[in-house]
Amino acid sequence: MAGVATVGAIFLGGLYYGAKQLVNYLYQTAENIKSKTQTKSKTSTKTKNEDRSNTKIYRWGGTNPSNLTPKKKDVDNPNYGLSFSYTPQVNAAETTIEAINNTGILYAIQDKPNHISVYPIGGTMEDWAKQGPGSIWTGALKSIVVKWDGIVK
Repeated sequence: MAGVATVGAIFLGGLYYGAKQLVNYLYQTAENIKSKTQTKSKTSTKTKNEDRSNTKIYRWGGTNPSNLTPKKKDVDNPNYGLSFSYTPQVNAAETTIEAINNTGILYAIQDKPNHISVYPIGGTMEDWAKQGPGSIWTGALKSIVVKWDGIVK
């Protein structure tokens, strides 16, 4: 009986340790996202402090899931996420920064005058790229983009 109790205690201790590690990981991930968002926000370029979160933004290349998923070049460039622009092109996907940020699993930041980067929440750009077009992040993005109608508003 003492052996069963010892095994049980070890098992419960392992569960506790694993849960504690998971909580620490999730906390660190949230802190990293928060820190990155604050850093990017401080370095973001805005003209005359205007809020452009409801302004249309465009992902060149269309609305297909593979175009809404980071590639190796996106993962390898630590300065940017999945690129969007304020300038449309034929066959572009259209959405807004606000729509992206309202997904709860993606966030978008303007990081250059005509460039917006989109990042995953709860994972890295590498995680997103590895999971591919079937990832939750691509699915969320796919659900909020439409094909640009070719009319500049």
